[in-house]
Amino acid sequence: MRFLEDVWVGNSSLETSFQRLFSLSANQEQKVEEVGVWEGPEWQWRLQWRRNKFEWEFEMVINLLQCITRAYVKRYISDIQVWGGGGTREVYGEFSIHMSSKEIEWDTAGCF
Repeated sequence: MRFLEDVWVGNSSLETSFQRLFSLSANQEQKVEEVGVWEGPEWQWRLQWRRNKFEWEFEMVINLLQCITRAYVKRYISDIQVWGGGGTREVYGEFSIHMSSKEIEWDTAGCF
């Protein structure tokens, strides 16, 4: 899954929810697994920016970090999404991540 462009936390992509930060991000087109590192047993996000942020942009960065730190990143697990439903969108066992993400109920308290 792409970190900014795909829906993987909340109800919309980070690109949509944080448009200003998306334009500043040097992480465009990267997968979730490419935007952080393992430090021992802990996952640490490593966001990169095209320029230094203005004072008023720091609150947006804090909001972004609060949203992504809710996600549980697992070590040694492939970056995939598996569909186990038998809903109306499933056709011959195939699905798109975009359509399956619409079927998931997200815990979005305080996010977006």
